Amino acid sequence: LFLWGLNFLTNTYEPTAINFSHSLKDVAIGSDYGIALCTKGKVYAWGRNENGELGIGGFTNNLEIEENPYFSKKKVIAVSCGEHHVMA
Repeated sequence: LFLWGLNFLTNTYEPTAINFSHSLKDVAIGSDYGIALCTKGKVYAWGRNENGELGIGGFTNNLEIEENPYFSKKKVIAVSCGEHHVMA
């Protein structure tokens, strides 16, 4: 997974590898946050969370990629982001 531009993990203008050890199935980027879906169906989130975009409870920004526990027993096949919302 490579990120660049103004974001919560790298803030660089060159592609920068992110330490993410899971095989990815899908990635979606919103306004200031990201959502990743690994091949085992786990959903991960990071970034700005002022509107609850990360779905991890509360409104605290997350500077680390964190698993979203809500989806631990659900089958997710794709993720999509808008400016301040996510669909899975």
